[in-house]
Amino acid sequence: MKRCFFFFLLILCLLPCLAGAVDDDALYPIRENDLWGYMNRQGETVIPPQLDDAGQFSQGRAIAARCDASGNIRYGIIDGNGEWLLQPRYFRIEDTPFCYFIYSEDALMGPVGWLDKNSGFFQAPKYAYLWDNRTDCGLILAEWREENGEYRDAYLRRDTGEIAILLAEQGELYPDAAFSEGYAFILFELWEDESFIEYLMDQKGNKAAFPAGIYPNGSVNEGVLRISDGNGKFGLARPDGTVIVPPQYEYVEDASEGRTFFYQDDKLGILDLEGNVILPASLNYDPGWDYFGGGEQHFFFNGYALVKQCDENKVRSWVIVDREGKTVFAYPSVPEKGTSFAPCAYVMENGLLWYRVGRENGKNESYGLIRLSGEGWAFLTEPIFDDIPDSDCGKIVNHDGLMPVSQNGQYGYINEQASWVIPPQWDHAWEFESGLALVEKDGKLAYIDHAGTVVWQEAPMVYYNANGGKYYHADPCCPRVSPLYWPLSPVLFEKINEGKFLNLLPCSICGAPERPSADAAQ
Repeated sequence: MKRCFFFFLLILCLLPCLAGAVDDDALYPIRENDLWGYMNRQGETVIPPQLDDAGQFSQGRAIAARCDASGNIRYGIIDGNGEWLLQPRYFRIEDTPFCYFIYSEDALMGPVGWLDKNSGFFQAPKYAYLWDNRTDCGLILAEWREENGEYRDAYLRRDTGEIAILLAEQGELYPDAAFSEGYAFILFELWEDESFIEYLMDQKGNKAAFPAGIYPNGSVNEGVLRISDGNGKFGLARPDGTVIVPPQYEYVEDASEGRTFFYQDDKLGILDLEGNVILPASLNYDPGWDYFGGGEQHFFFNGYALVKQCDENKVRSWVIVDREGKTVFAYPSVPEKGTSFAPCAYVMENGLLWYRVGRENGKNESYGLIRLSGEGWAFLTEPIFDDIPDSDCGKIVNHDGLMPVSQNGQYGYINEQASWVIPPQWDHAWEFESGLALVEKDGKLAYIDHAGTVVWQEAPMVYYNANGGKYYHADPCCPRVSPLYWPLSPVLFEKINEGKFLNLLPCSICGAPERPSADAAQ
């Protein structure tokens, strides 16, 4: 069941990074005897453990799983009573803001069906590929193969499955064709002659008109989009075709917080969305990180943006700039050859930003915090933490005002001042959700509240060979037992003094705990 546990942890990591308001009706996955159920905030079991996998509840629904007759895990959707809203028949289900995407086992590229959250409409798997529009435009982009073998693309109504816009072109549609602010940027590589066609389209299928020699080159953000002249120069326009900045720059990035970065003479500058130059092209940047290198683009978040720089000696450093282009904080250059110093995120949340110090090979990394105060950005802590929340995704996760961090291999929780609120004591810890956080110690799960008090904990398990044997084990795949019998059968440790388990001995190979005395068992 390790696979199921990893899915459960993945669901936890993908939760929206919102401040955690307490929901008294929230349900939390719990594990017992390798089966999953749900409890309430008081630690009381609401849905008995009977599932082979369980995800987090959202809007009264949760993704859950059972194993089929062949032992394959199959996913469906349950309600708050544990009743199946969608039977567990599917290889994978993905929870998105507006629908559940359904995956089949042979759908290697992406989802093939969906369940609309608002209407309850279910589209059984039938498409070659579906794209999530990420915005509530009510449309889903689909691709399917017709009887003659040709692929077609269309936008479907999410609540009925009917075709809303059939795209006339036939070719490879580049995947970032989601609607944004009422428009979608369409880019096709045509199969007929391998040429490209690009246009901007509204939700009725109408193409936006631009002046001759001007072509849309990206999605609409904050009422503007990038345009090009087809010869490597870029500018800005509005979706009605009004040109704000004629194509003249080496590149223009997507808008964020009323600003956009532009490239000129191998430097970065900043424009406002009326085309005024806020900062002339004067910032060094690292060409291995920007658009041309295929990496992240620069963008503003809460009034600030990060820029990775690289000087003529290829020494890399980072700066934080404000909306006027002023450098308000400069990270130190790489302290010594073979080491790295970098932020762990490209956005600053709650006036905090994690940074990382370590070897460029990823070993011996440690983390610290930078904080924005009335005096500007400054170091809040030295790099004293082993691990930080959601570090792989590059965002600060700060649910309920507490952040799980690791020090000396143990996890606890700090507040926004980097002070310990719950001292490090767990082997792993996750973010708070609706007042509770999942923690793990010695392979066992528990939930704690803001004070660190355990609200629920998983009963300890041991394992035995149902086909015979003299021992009980701490490891379901103990090397003392032939792999033919893996995984071993589980039993609650508290029941080891009952019935057929009375004569079993603790296995010293995998470190099984000593049998409790009869007095202790009582």
